[in-house]
Amino acid sequence: MLQGVIAFIVKFIFECMVFLFMLRFILQIYKAPYFHPMILLLTNVTDRFVLPARRLLPVTVKRDYACILLAVCTLLIKYAF
Repeated sequence: MLQGVIAFIVKFIFECMVFLFMLRFILQIYKAPYFHPMILLLTNVTDRFVLPARRLLPVTVKRDYACILLAVCTLLIKYAF
């Protein structure tokens, strides 16, 4: 019983992270205003993951594909367990 609850919580956290990474990528495409409070919150939450990923996949042609890379990696980790 407890293992099922823990598995559900972990999968939920991974799904939320995928959603946040994809939302950040989409908002960058549509050039949402950076100083909007919700954008600042999203940036503060995801920066600790995105900034190290940018070393592997730098920003190209005004697109930050590090967010997509992190979303795919998060999904792979989620389905591996």
